Amino acid sequence: MKIKEYSFELPPELIAQTPIDKRGSDRLMVVDRTTGSVIDSEMSNFVDYLPSGCLLVVNNSKVRKARLYACSETGGTVEFL
Repeated sequence: MKIKEYSFELPPELIAQTPIDKRGSDRLMVVDRTTGSVIDSEMSNFVDYLPSGCLLVVNNSKVRKARLYACSETGGTVEFL
């Protein structure tokens, strides 16, 4: 993949601000790469889309709620989340 393929518009109203009430009912978009079909599903169905014999690695790392600000030598500002 190329970096430019990660550039897309994401409307702010579609970015979750709080966890969902019912765990597992988070939205999941599944794309079949062979046909291009798109399925709107839920995370509780995630394992149904894994191929037989695949390896899934998970971790229990946590994300710190932090925001860092920096200035470049040229005077530009940058925000890191």
